[in-house]
Amino acid sequence: MKPIEEYRRNYETPNASLLERKHYIDDLVLKLRDLAKIEELAGSSNQKSKNDYISIMIHHGFYHEIAGLETSDLDLFEQISHFMKLLLEFALKLREAGEKCQDTEYDVIAIGEILGYHLFTFTQPYQHQYQIIGYKLTYLHRFITETLKFCQDFPLQIFQIWLPIDQLNTSLLASNFTNYVNQLASYDDKLPIFNILKSMLLYNHQYQEECCSNWVKLNHLTKKSPELEEYLMNRTDLIEHFLKLYYANLFQSNNNSDPENQKILTRLLLPTMEFCSTDIRHVYYNEIFIKRFEYAMSNYRIDVDKLVNSILTAFQEIDTPEILQQFITNEAMLKYMICKFEKRQLHLNQLLNHLTFIMEKRDPALIELLGIQDHSTNQTLQAMSNVATQTMNIVENNTNIVSSRYKQIIMQHSSAIKANRFDAKLPFSNSFLKLLLQFFHHSPELNESLVHFMSQFVMKFNVLDNPPFMIIITYLYASFDTYQEQWRKFENYRFDSIELKKLQNIPVIIPGDELLKRYDVPSMKYLNYQTLPRNLQLFKSIIIDLYVCCKLRIIIKDQV
Repeated sequence: MKPIEEYRRNYETPNASLLERKHYIDDLVLKLRDLAKIEELAGSSNQKSKNDYISIMIHHGFYHEIAGLETSDLDLFEQISHFMKLLLEFALKLREAGEKCQDTEYDVIAIGEILGYHLFTFTQPYQHQYQIIGYKLTYLHRFITETLKFCQDFPLQIFQIWLPIDQLNTSLLASNFTNYVNQLASYDDKLPIFNILKSMLLYNHQYQEECCSNWVKLNHLTKKSPELEEYLMNRTDLIEHFLKLYYANLFQSNNNSDPENQKILTRLLLPTMEFCSTDIRHVYYNEIFIKRFEYAMSNYRIDVDKLVNSILTAFQEIDTPEILQQFITNEAMLKYMICKFEKRQLHLNQLLNHLTFIMEKRDPALIELLGIQDHSTNQTLQAMSNVATQTMNIVENNTNIVSSRYKQIIMQHSSAIKANRFDAKLPFSNSFLKLLLQFFHHSPELNESLVHFMSQFVMKFNVLDNPPFMIIITYLYASFDTYQEQWRKFENYRFDSIELKKLQNIPVIIPGDELLKRYDVPSMKYLNYQTLPRNLQLFKSIIIDLYVCCKLRIIIKDQV
């Protein structure tokens, strides 16, 4: 410790020349190198000797002194970084050694102070992260990663040291560091690891991915540290900055899903909100993220389809189930989806594709909108018989088609078969039924997306004894029968232009006016013979999947 005290005293002499200061630096470097050699010899015999040596250096104050050294000299920084790396190696073994060593608590407090002092050397008022020399950035990135691992082992102790409430609430061992922190002029300066990560994220794209990961890890620790939680609740500036940046980039770009902009969501915003504490999530999500989203949804100048597509695409790329469920059930998002379904607006197939993915991979998020989680399987034999009859009629008794799909679902999706209860009275369920009722009104492109969604839907929901759903299926089945007969006539008259024109002008009425009125759906009197054959084929897929999933549900119930 004395060589460092002597160095500080000489180096900070007001009238010292640059040459003299360089001499003081070189002298300290030589002494630190000698000390490093001694440490190397101590550790050459066994790991215990090395750990004992580092522990002695901690207890004698050496690490407190070297941790607070600031320098732009490469040789001196190399020595500082060498000893700090050794300290972290020692620190990361403390959890394992804790039960065997009585000094662990002292070491944790002391190391917490030392790491804090060292981090402060990178956040002095005159320093900005983008101005720090490259080799320091490389070291600092690794140092923060390892420091966060130590914080994960001892979150309560470390953040009580780093963010002391007052001197009375901190142990005497940490009192010097407490005084140092409490004397800082700005509250924002009190947690250097936050400010370093912020600067790296803003200015050093070289470490963007790793910094995002470390930022998420820091926020994750709010679940274990009340002090960190309180501090971050008052430091929302980084989240606000990146959310503004995301919106600006999104609406300035012609690309619907710019990969770099998407990373703001997938690497930073969504995982941060998913893994932080409940109170922090309320601030990040409810007060910042969702308010900005709701404002955008109510702004007629904003392309809301582009925004929703971008956010739902991000949810496909990262597994954040709790935030997804909050987002998908948000009132503004729910109104958007219902409007899309009921008015069959542009990009509806895009929305359906996203919902299909959610239903398949993150189904709890959608179950709340369509019904309730349930495990009972109430399927009457009569209802099953009706679906079986419809299926055989549709495939014209070609059982190979059904058995092929049966095998495919068993092989690929058997674990997805559930018995959730569908509630047709829910607003989103009602709009979904309305969309399904208009199946033969849709373009084949939209129906392809709807069929994929329906496939996942009938796997997750037991709908066989749900009257509103089965009434619509029965209506569509009757429509299929009538429309298929019309298509056969169309094929017969294909080369008879007079009869063909007559056929195209004849209204095709399907009984069910009351059903159409209930859902405010106009009847389709005239068929589009260009899209009809493809839609007939697609409807077969719906009935086959409905039958197969209901059949599997019965088999699974019998096996339990």
